[in-house]
Amino acid sequence: VRDRVSAWVEPGSMRSVRFEKELREGNYDKDESVDFDWERRLAIYGDGTEVPIADGIHDVLSVFYYVRTLRMPLGGRIPITYHSSKKNWPVHVDVHRVEKIKTPAGEFRCIKIEPHLESVGVFNQKGRLSVWITADERRMPVKLESKVIFGAFEAVLTDYTTG
Repeated sequence: VRDRVSAWVEPGSMRSVRFEKELREGNYDKDESVDFDWERRLAIYGDGTEVPIADGIHDVLSVFYYVRTLRMPLGGRIPITYHSSKKNWPVHVDVHRVEKIKTPAGEFRCIKIEPHLESVGVFNQKGRLSVWITADERRMPVKLESKVIFGAFEAVLTDYTTG
């Protein structure tokens, strides 16, 4: 699997501006680009398809960065809408608890969150994705764990620099 996903957002509002993905999965290749036209409230695909969008919608990558800017009530649920595969999808993020996470980069006090994406793809509803972000103003991603269609993976922060 050699996938590449890129997202551009407006500073401040964190609204999606452009989204690109290049999927390279065995014999399967797919490229997709989407421009978000906020004046006309449309997601415009590279193939010319136009899909209506609501104000403040995010693409599947930038939604993660947006969530990091929100207040996170422990035990709460954050509803959001994101756009992917020519559709608008509801997502909710469960905010679980504060935990101490040890990584090669150090020990961090983190908030454990679990996004529930209601769509198809690698992170479908049959899998789980848990994310630990620092419980400070940085909201730095420290650890990800997931069970996905083809198995499971874990990613941990190994190093970081401030500045």
